[in-house]
Amino acid sequence: MINKKMVTMMLVMLVAFAAMTANAGDAPYTVYGHLHVSLDALNNGDSTEMVLASNTSRFGIKGAQELNDNFTFIWQFESFMNLTVKDTNGLLANRNTFLGLKGDWGWMKAGIHDTPMKLIGRKVDFFKDELGDFRQVTFGWDRRMDKVIMYGTPDYNGFALIGAYQFKNDVTMADTGAMSANATYTNDSFFFGAAYELIQKNNFATAEVPGYWMPQDQYQNVWVPAVPADFDVEDAIGMRFVGKYTAGDLEIAALYQMLQNRNGKMYSYMENSTMVSGDLNSQTWGIGARYTMNEMFAVKGQFYGFDPNTDMDDDDASFFAMGFDHTYNKSTTFYTQFVLTNNGETTSFPVGGEGHGTRMFPYPADAGEATNDPWGISTGMIKKF
Repeated sequence: MINKKMVTMMLVMLVAFAAMTANAGDAPYTVYGHLHVSLDALNNGDSTEMVLASNTSRFGIKGAQELNDNFTFIWQFESFMNLTVKDTNGLLANRNTFLGLKGDWGWMKAGIHDTPMKLIGRKVDFFKDELGDFRQVTFGWDRRMDKVIMYGTPDYNGFALIGAYQFKNDVTMADTGAMSANATYTNDSFFFGAAYELIQKNNFATAEVPGYWMPQDQYQNVWVPAVPADFDVEDAIGMRFVGKYTAGDLEIAALYQMLQNRNGKMYSYMENSTMVSGDLNSQTWGIGARYTMNEMFAVKGQFYGFDPNTDMDDDDASFFAMGFDHTYNKSTTFYTQFVLTNNGETTSFPVGGEGHGTRMFPYPADAGEATNDPWGISTGMIKKF
């Protein structure tokens, strides 16, 4: 086992070396980071808790080196950091980390990377990594793939394409792979994007024993059926459409997403005292806006509706966020925001999570009453370097 202290020391030395060489003539290294902490007051419909959260803080090292007229070598190493809780898992390079090439022909990356579907979503979220981040209502479809190879075209008068393929995680078994692609158009006022993503069925089962399987001991490659053998397993498919309009100091953005078999398997639920099986489909839709009042202050808000199961009644919910940003300079931002999750008759969605370091689930409702609606107030600061 590698000594964690040794790993940490080596990492510190690497960062220090990169920082010293970043300004040394033509040395192709850049050290960067994003530090983000907030103080949150979260209410579950019954009581309020104060929490100090680290929100997708990270650091990285990246570089580029020209090889010839057609190819430039590119690379990046990026890791998550928790600024409020001691992290003892010792994991490194757990965010976008890759080797690649770029040129007039476009770019290619191989390693770990956000999916093309996630990339266009990040373009239209005014609360990225904050309590109001809309990823908490997109049902986990803002993914980061490992073992992925990606290609992006050059810009053709504002049009561009990105495609990604995730290789199967274990060549000794029929493991899950994935494909994701987006198409975008950008000009001074508009951004439009569309994405398609397919997660291949988890077909660990054999032809004799179809079903959805799970690891019992991943180190010994022992797998057991997680459900009855007649449980249908299907590809999970997602589509996303986004748009953003910029007019001076005003930005308006919207997203629509629909998922089919979003967990890659069939499901069962009770409807009118009858057990029903079907595909687990869902929808998310919403709009947001941000207005920059001057160089230092901006107001923003967004509203999203979502339906986790389009085959059931009364299970939809909505999500509302409003906030105030104080941009002290290009690298330092302070903010305050209010976020509310409005649950339906049969739902119990939380507020927070998915990029933000805290999450609050609603307090269980009393018999005969609707589910509680959790809310939160968050005050945070962001430092980039």
